[in-house]
Amino acid sequence: MTPNILVAPCYGQPSARRHFHDTIEGWVPFADDERGPLLTEHQRNALLALHPSGVAHFWGARAGHAAMMSELKRGDVVLFVGDKKVKACGEVGHHFVNQPFADRLWRKKGDVDSFVHVYSVLNVRPVERPKSDLVTLCGYKPNYAIPGQRFLRPGDVPDVLREFGIATSVAEAALEELIEEDLERARRSRTTPVEKAHQDTIIRHTPASTTLTHRVEINLVEAYRQSCLPEVLRAFRTDSDLRADLYRESDDEVEIIEAKSLATHGKVREAVAQLMDYAFHSPRPVTRLTALFPEKPDHDGLSYLHRLGIDCLFHAGDLSFVREPAADTRRAHMIPVWRGA
Repeated sequence: MTPNILVAPCYGQPSARRHFHDTIEGWVPFADDERGPLLTEHQRNALLALHPSGVAHFWGARAGHAAMMSELKRGDVVLFVGDKKVKACGEVGHHFVNQPFADRLWRKKGDVDSFVHVYSVLNVRPVERPKSDLVTLCGYKPNYAIPGQRFLRPGDVPDVLREFGIATSVAEAALEELIEEDLERARRSRTTPVEKAHQDTIIRHTPASTTLTHRVEINLVEAYRQSCLPEVLRAFRTDSDLRADLYRESDDEVEIIEAKSLATHGKVREAVAQLMDYAFHSPRPVTRLTALFPEKPDHDGLSYLHRLGIDCLFHAGDLSFVREPAADTRRAHMIPVWRGA
């Protein structure tokens, strides 16, 4: 699922800068006694479903943007632009119309107009890149002025997401669903001995998206286990009850493998952090760390793994996997670091 990208001016007028500082850089307690009574029951429940702590970032639009706001959907991307920069980015949460709530957030004495449309913003992160990076990527001249609040052209969206390193939870969940279906088909295509099909039973109380992530990782691990038969791969737990996905001992080699549900750069970084933690607690001194993905990471992700001496292993269809190992010299250099020497 490819999201829309909305370009939202945020730093032109003093009032816009104030709004940005208050409700994008700052957090808004929307369920408190001051703002909570201004929400309808549906609005309050929808916000709490996405922001159970009762605080969120918010942005909005005036009544004249009604047609544009009607196209805004959960998981769309917002680029906050101003001061000749892309200041920040975020992901659209719940969108609703509520002028009293918007006035409480943003309207001050002397303001000429009021926001009517309000939307919560998830996963806000600073960008602070020249706006020219955005407009030239979209085929315009570097000094092109984006006219107010606008959606980017659909054809420009993939390049902007890639260049600015943006991955939304909605898009990731949709991709995880496709990957899970593919892995499940591959896993079931081979008859597996009963003892190999056993999975540790873990009771989880998690949001649906988190549960989906775990299902993808479990299927990925099981598919790789099957591809390695008759070699036995197992898991291990650290003293603090953290569980590494796979652990392999073969003569003098000791390998820890960590699976991730996607091959995005964020997931690559997660795998690195977990592998570094597990390596220190390995039952025997570790000699190889491997990150396992449902597809090959991009060049930057692969280079990051290899710089740290970590192998990359990815699914290549059916029960086939491809290993792209780190250089032996790099691995030898990093092993003392992994072991905490």
